[in-house]
Amino acid sequence: MEAEMEQEKAIMNESSLYDLTFLGDPQFSPDGIYIVYVKKVITDKKEYASNLVIMNRNTEIKHDWTAASGKHRDHSPRWSPDGKTIAFVSDRSGENQVWLISTDGGEARQLTELVRGVSGKPIWKPDGTSLLVLSSDGDGEDEKTEGRKPLVVNDLQYKADGKGFLDGTHVQICAR
Repeated sequence: MEAEMEQEKAIMNESSLYDLTFLGDPQFSPDGIYIVYVKKVITDKKEYASNLVIMNRNTEIKHDWTAASGKHRDHSPRWSPDGKTIAFVSDRSGENQVWLISTDGGEARQLTELVRGVSGKPIWKPDGTSLLVLSSDGDGEDEKTEGRKPLVVNDLQYKADGKGFLDGTHVQICAR
């Protein structure tokens, strides 16, 4: 019996990581029939890419809801209260922004265009008329065109888990 179990075990090594698919952040539709979740893979360029998958709980049929091109990361899906729209965060425009996609299908459309992008997960207002997102305030300089400046550390606390280097900006709530 033990010999049979040994034969069934797959040998894993460091390259096995590239064959794994990671699933996370499942969100039930308001009617409970559908689930949208994030599917994350490691591309051949050794970068993470993720897309949204929607599944009918009754039929277990799954569809890639956002393009699985491997060029961007879609994450943090949230259903609108009426179940007709999914808001999600994506870096497909270069910076994390909120995008909306209809549950009837079609292309996603960008909702926010914040210079420093958004962080966290979008939150729908209960009536579905707007979303709340988090974004860093700043002086409005576009770091992509200006180039990144060297980090000068003057305080003992210069980095925060989950945020990265502290750059003097503050997170604010934005309604869209």
